[in-house]
Amino acid sequence: MKCMKLSDLEGLSPKESEEMLDQILTSSFEPLNSNLFNLMEKIREREEFYGMTTEDMLRQIEYGQVKETEELANWAIDYFTIKELSSAC
Repeated sequence: MKCMKLSDLEGLSPKESEEMLDQILTSSFEPLNSNLFNLMEKIREREEFYGMTTEDMLRQIEYGQVKETEELANWAIDYFTIKELSSAC
């Protein structure tokens, strides 16, 4: 299903709106959405564990304040994956 905005529902008949909302609900259970949710959860857990936001972690790596480890690289990859997929909408 393509990315949608609420404004896409304007001008649709009530039946068309209901069908579109059903499609949105159904697509929310598709693997991509599940994977995105899992990535977001992993990022939240890392931010909590390390006591910093993802942006802070990236800035600290950039300025050499922390050493880039495999764990931090995976965190960054997850972050940029979500960012890239979210910008597609």
